[in-house]
Amino acid sequence: MKARTVLRGLTAATLIALAGSALAQGCGPTRLKVTASVTLDVPPAKAWARVGSFQDMSWDRETVSTTGSGGDVPDKAVRTVKLKDGSALGESLYKYDASTMSYSYHIDAIDVARLPVQNVSATLEVVPEAGARSTIRWRAAFYRYLKPDEPAPDVADANAKRAMGDYLREGLSGLKPDARS
Repeated sequence: MKARTVLRGLTAATLIALAGSALAQGCGPTRLKVTASVTLDVPPAKAWARVGSFQDMSWDRETVSTTGSGGDVPDKAVRTVKLKDGSALGESLYKYDASTMSYSYHIDAIDVARLPVQNVSATLEVVPEAGARSTIRWRAAFYRYLKPDEPAPDVADANAKRAMGDYLREGLSGLKPDARS
């Protein structure tokens, strides 16, 4: 009898330990976030007029062309953004609020060789600053795309954050006055 009780106790303890280990390791990758911003010497309304149309990415230095449909209507608007390197992003708008000068969208189709990320949601917003200035903030939340030859998850996280951060910063750099042609 005593041996069975000890055996049951060990079995229960083993199951609890295994379950705890699985929970600690089985959660998968962490959602990563990056933010890029640029402050301009223009009032918020003028900044929003420049970046506020989901269908117009002409301000983004990485963008060659944008085609789409649905205007700025959430859950209807889609666009294809063709980038300088020949890759393209397929995006869909899910939130648009002109009164707060922001919109949010998903990147539904992505070339992971260009951006090693997946399940991307991004928000572009104009933040009013003192003295009739504006900050345009572009935030993205995503998961890394783990390539088969990736050496380790932390390296994949770093690569994904760097690539997405570079993409956002380069895009916003087109809004700086000295970047316009």
